[in-house]
Amino acid sequence: KAAFGPFRDGVAMKTTSIASFQALSVDSQARVLQEVLAAFQYRSCKELNDTGRYEGWVRSDYPCGGFAVSIPYNWTLPEALATLDLLLGNNWIDWQGRCVMLSTLFFDLNEVSFLYYRLMHETPAGGFYVPSHSFVLSQIFHFAVSPSWYIALYTVFGFYLLCFFIFFCVTLH
Repeated sequence: KAAFGPFRDGVAMKTTSIASFQALSVDSQARVLQEVLAAFQYRSCKELNDTGRYEGWVRSDYPCGGFAVSIPYNWTLPEALATLDLLLGNNWIDWQGRCVMLSTLFFDLNEVSFLYYRLMHETPAGGFYVPSHSFVLSQIFHFAVSPSWYIALYTVFGFYLLCFFIFFCVTLH
């Protein structure tokens, strides 16, 4: 007999079948459930603190509103994994989704630079997959060093993340 947690749109969410969720403390479980339940609610650009539109390969642009999950920087790895496990276990990404984006922001203290990285996975009406990625490297201070090794490093890193994202999306189906 499966136990269920809070309700979402009249349907109980599966929580006890997710081992990573059960291993969390009660406070962590409450934070994770709050974020997961919010992920099933449509949010506007203003609610997401976003102002732009996103360019895609299939569509010319995507509006900034949508279904989003935000993993805070102060969460532990088990909390982040439990959040993703709950979302995937409750079909957060399904056949109706046309675009899934993963955006991250990295800070390199040694080089005093920021890297904004976005992976995008589009599914047009034809049913095939169109993965893409983009990154923006911003240095706070400019040094007289050739940036070619930056580009090589971030290209290899981006290719690694793109392969991981494609593998992740293939395992969903």
